[in-house]
Amino acid sequence: MLQECRQIDQALLIFDQTKGLKCEPDLITYNIVLDILGRVGHVVKMLHEFSSMKEAGISPEVISYNTLLNSLKKEMLRNH
Repeated sequence: MLQECRQIDQALLIFDQTKGLKCEPDLITYNIVLDILGRVGHVVKMLHEFSSMKEAGISPEVISYNTLLNSLKKEMLRNH
């Protein structure tokens, strides 16, 4: 919801706070965060969260990989 309202910083802050409260983000939460970070061009942070997801034992699926690839492609196009 916060992403749709363009309140990206607040959405990422809530995500970081849930980790600090020992809440376990699920696959859907990670996919949303990957999408948010990719849309705003924070590719390094997106890749970090993708790694964190795998370290947490959450297996990426088609949506995760598509989000990652689309964001990387957009970033490459921006830099050329």
